[in-house]
Amino acid sequence: MVANLLGVEIELLEVNVAGDVDVRGTMMVDQIVPVGFLEMRCDVKLRAKCGTARARHVIAA
Repeated sequence: MVANLLGVEIELLEVNVAGDVDVRGTMMVDQIVPVGFLEMRCDVKLRAKCGTARARHVIAA
């Protein structure tokens, strides 16, 4: 992990991913509906030990 290589200690990392899909496209039930995800969302919670510019750089990325 990049944070580890930079010497940044991560206290909390939580990732939640959700997506919307209409399976009619994949099942070829409806030719108008596209195959695959219609929308995806990703929420990330990250907390690192503060005090260094490197920690702020990792959190900003």
